[in-house]
Amino acid sequence: MKQRLIFLVTNFFARFSTTLMSLLILRLYGLESTGIFSYVLSVVAIVVIICEFGMNQTFLIQSVRLNGFQKELLAIRLAISFIILIILTPVWFIFFDKIAYLIIVFSVLFFTINAVSTYFIAVDSVIASAAIRFFFSLVALAILLGSWLNKLEFSEFIHIYPFSSILFLIFIMAFYLKGGGVNYELGINSMCRGIVRDSGKFFLSGIILSLSASLPIIVMESRVSLAVVGEFSVVLRMVMVFYTVFSIISQLSFFELLKSTSKVYQLGIQTLGFMFIAIVGILFLSILPESLLINLFSISEESAKNIISLLDILKYILIFQGLNLTLGQYLAANAKVKYRLFAQSFALSVSMLLFILYLSEIINPINMIYLMIFNEAVALILLSFLVTMEIFKSKLYRRSL
Repeated sequence: MKQRLIFLVTNFFARFSTTLMSLLILRLYGLESTGIFSYVLSVVAIVVIICEFGMNQTFLIQSVRLNGFQKELLAIRLAISFIILIILTPVWFIFFDKIAYLIIVFSVLFFTINAVSTYFIAVDSVIASAAIRFFFSLVALAILLGSWLNKLEFSEFIHIYPFSSILFLIFIMAFYLKGGGVNYELGINSMCRGIVRDSGKFFLSGIILSLSASLPIIVMESRVSLAVVGEFSVVLRMVMVFYTVFSIISQLSFFELLKSTSKVYQLGIQTLGFMFIAIVGILFLSILPESLLINLFSISEESAKNIISLLDILKYILIFQGLNLTLGQYLAANAKVKYRLFAQSFALSVSMLLFILYLSEIINPINMIYLMIFNEAVALILLSFLVTMEIFKSKLYRRSL
C-alpha cells in the first residue's frame, strides 16, 4: 500500500509538471511564449510516438520472456528510436523548419526518459521509475525558474532546458545501469521479434491518442495568433490535470481488474469513481474566477475572459474521458485491445472528416473544442456498444457451461 501511495504521488507530480511549467511560462514569459511552448510539445508528442513505435509496451512483454536481459532490450530499444528519428529528420525540416532543431532535441529527451522509466518497471522497481520522472520534473522546473531569475529570454530557456535535462538523464543512466555484460545479439533478436509481433497495435493506439491531443494546437498555430494558441493550451492543461488523475488511478486499478472474477462489478466501481472525479473537476473549473487568473498569471482581462469561456465548454469533456478510459480498460482486461483501437480510430476518422468538410476554413479555439468533445462522444458510443456486447457474450458463455 505504501509503495502504491508513493507511486501515485510521484507519478501525479511528474505528469502535472508539464501543466505547471505551462502555467509558470504564462506567468513569467506571457501568452505568446506559452503558445510556442505548447506548439513545440504538441509536435514532439507525435514525433516521440513515431520514434517509440509502441516499444514501451513491447519492452515490458519481452522483459517477462527474457528476465535478466532488460539492459540489452533497453539498449536496442533506444537504438531503434534514434535510427527512426535520424531517418525522418528531413521530414521535420521540411514541415517544421523553424522548430526542427527543438523537435529533435526534445524527442531524444522524452523517448529516453520513457525508455529508462519503462526499464525500471520491467525490473520490478516501480518506485524508481516514478522517482526518476519526479526528479526529472523538479530539474525542469528548476531550469525554468533559474532562466527567469537570470533574466534569460524565453528563446534561450527553450534551448537550455532539453540539453540540461539530457545531461541529468545521462547521469541517472550511468549511475543505475553501470556494470554487467550486454548481449546485444540477444537484445536485437528479441526486440525485433517483439516489434514484428506486438508493436503495431500499441503504436496505433499511441498515435491515435497523440493526434487527438496534439492536432488542435498544431492546426491552430498556422491560423491564429500565438497568444490565442497560448490561451487554448492553458485551458487544455487545466483540464488535463483531472485527466492525469484518471490515468494514474486507472494504472493502479488495472491489475485489480485483471485479477477480478467479477470484472463487471469492478467496471461499475471504477466508473462511479471516475464520474465523481469528473464532477469535482467540472465544479472546480466552473467557480474559477477571472480575477484569480488575472492576478495569478498577469494576463489581461480579455485573455482571462477568453480562458473562462473556453473552460466553460471544455470542462464537460471530463465526463467522456473518464467513461472512455474505464470502458477501454475493461476491454483491455478482457484481451480485446483491438476493439478499443477500432473505437478510437473510427472516432478520430469521423472527427477529421468533419473538420475537413466543415471547419478547415473556420479555425478557432471554440470549434476545436467542439471537435474534441465530438471525438470523445463518438468513441464513447462505440466503446459502450462493444463493452455491452462483451458482457452479453460472457454471460451467454457462462450459461452454456
